[in-house]
Amino acid sequence: MILLGLVMILVAALTWAHFHTGNSLPGMQRYLDKNVKGGERSQAYFYIDDCLCPMLQRYYQDMGEYPSTAEGIAALFHAPQGKADKWHGPYIETEDDELPADPWGTTYQYQCPGIHHPQGYDVWSLGPDKKPGTADDLGNW
Repeated sequence: MILLGLVMILVAALTWAHFHTGNSLPGMQRYLDKNVKGGERSQAYFYIDDCLCPMLQRYYQDMGEYPSTAEGIAALFHAPQGKADKWHGPYIETEDDELPADPWGTTYQYQCPGIHHPQGYDVWSLGPDKKPGTADDLGNW
């Protein structure tokens, strides 16, 4: 009986949040895009979350810093100039040593320090419209 009451309170709170904010829970849209909807958005999120971010973390462990914005994601394939002594890559291997394009054919974007993660980095796809700074951008935030 108590459990039923708690479930009813949770449903009421979620319903209120959805109708008063236009959104349900923070991160719910990201979860749905990544895990439920499938397609290109899922592919982009999985590549960012399951490939790029872990490899950037490995780079950080070896180098003591993330690649600069100028070095970019290319630092996962080739040692940045003057840093070959600590670099233990390549951290990602592809057939042509180039970062695969996102599902819409554009390169993944990288910025360090990030706007969303000022103590770390932002990595993102420009999304289907291929334009920066729009609502369809998909990133590690």
